Parts: sequence; structure tokens; C-alpha cells
Amino acid sequence: MSGSAYPPGPPPGWYRDPFGQADGRYWNGSMWTDAVSRGGVTLHVAPDPTQATVPPVPGSELRTPVPTGSDPAPSAPRSSALPIVVAIVLVLAALAIGFLVINRSDDDSPATPTATTATDTPATTPATNPPVTEPPVTQPPVTEPPATTAAP
Repeated sequence: MSGSAYPPGPPPGWYRDPFGQADGRYWNGSMWTDAVSRGGVTLHVAPDPTQATVPPVPGSELRTPVPTGSDPAPSAPRSSALPIVVAIVLVLAALAIGFLVINRSDDDSPATPTATTATDTPATTPATNPPVTEPPVTQPPVTEPPATTAAP
């Protein structure tokens, strides 16, 4: 015959304290432990040794108390916004580098402005014409020899 004649006991967990020493006590699956919960604070109070193996009453399960006080359990690390900020900065930097790589010139020369003609770019300021001045009128050069006078 396999199996035991007794039904399996209650699973490990927090139950109402059968000894009346606290709000709840931890049952490890085979006996009561010294861990008790009073008002959400976990303490250690030894159970009555004569009744330590009496199983909990079905339906007397409690929610797990938050361990505080003398027996603090390791708490989960608080989340921080720093990893999110760092991730966003890294993504933006990668996008900026990608944009620069895609838009660089094909000849790998440094980006320099190219010469443009007046028809390439619109005028940003109105053009002012300098005053027109007429060149000075000059006499054509004399190509005839000077007139000489006869000597008496």
C-alpha cells in the first residue's frame, strides 16, 4: 500500500496564531515556527512546545506580513529614473551619429561651404548700385609734331 493513511497537512504559510501570542504565526509544513506577526511586524516568539506540531485550522490562512522591526528581510531595490535617462541619452546620441554618417559627403573631405552664384541663392539684402560717374573726358593724344617757327 503506497501513501499514508493521513491526508497531507496544510501547506507552509502564515496562519492565525493558535497560541494567541500574535496575529499570525508561520507554519513550515510540519510545525509552527517562532516567527510571528503582530500588527504587520515580524517578531520571534517561541511556540508552546507541547502544541508545536498541531496543524493550523483550515481556512485560517493569512496574507504574508510585511517583515519590519527586528527581523527585516532584504527589500527589493528601489527603482531609479537614472537607467531610463541614460538609455534615452544613448539612443539620441546613436541617432545623431547615424544622421551625421548618412549625410556626410562622399569624398570624405571636411564639410566646407561651396561657392554659389547669385542665381543659386536669393538676395538677403537689397542690392545698392553705386553712383554712376562719368569718366573724365580726355583729349586724344596729339600725333603731329609741334609747329616750328622759322628763324629770321
